[in-house]
Amino acid sequence: MELLTEDQKKVLTDAYDDNFIDLPNTDLVGDLEGYTHMQEERITTNNDARDLVLGEGGQKFDIKTQNMIIDKTPSTEIVEAVRKANGYGRRYIEWLEREGKLTSEKIQQFREAMKKVGSVLLPVSITTKSISEKNK
Repeated sequence: MELLTEDQKKVLTDAYDDNFIDLPNTDLVGDLEGYTHMQEERITTNNDARDLVLGEGGQKFDIKTQNMIIDKTPSTEIVEAVRKANGYGRRYIEWLEREGKLTSEKIQQFREAMKKVGSVLLPVSITTKSISEKNK
């Protein structure tokens, strides 16, 4: 998470807290047993969920419009986006539901992470992809 500001790190950590990091040590471990890179998976899960919320073509909008879409997305769709983002997100939502911790506050934390982290990292990934494509 070196590329993130302190504010972005906090927002991401609020949404994907220590319980997310600890998933490999729960009964939901599956093939995560012994996995030690959950810190990095915060960004991956958040960005994958963000892409699902914005939908195909959503990246073409400016950041203000993207954030408005995220704000207007129903809470149930925010949860489903995290669940469908990847295996980490699916396990985390399952854990939150089981423990009674999938609250409106947690959903708002997901929403804020999608707005504040994904929107800043997006140009970096586009630039990197463009550069790597030119080098082919």
